Amino acid sequence: MITVAATQQPDTPDTLPSLNPAAAHSAALQTMSKVLRAAASTQQGPLSAVQLCRALLDHVDALTARQRALIEAGAAKGGAPSEEFVEQVRQAPGKLDHASVVAYQAGRLPAAAR
Repeated sequence: MITVAATQQPDTPDTLPSLNPAAAHSAALQTMSKVLRAAASTQQGPLSAVQLCRALLDHVDALTARQRALIEAGAAKGGAPSEEFVEQVRQAPGKLDHASVVAYQAGRLPAAAR
């Protein structure tokens, strides 16, 4: 299980800066720490592997919601996208790529669970 001390809340789509790749990687690691700290602050005891994954995936879902909504609305209209539409999608935070989150708990099972 992961134990993380509580601090400030994670970034939101409106507070994310535009960064070069190295700075973006560093910021992503800091953001993951903030997300996990925020999740841990609502728990009594350490986060389970499932809670850790859920916290990270919920953050990704919230971060990319605006961009997904724009793209879905554009797809519903059909036809070639306008320059304005392309710019709106480009300016929306989050990158619609993929997210893989894996966590596991290591340790001994209680005798009753074996």
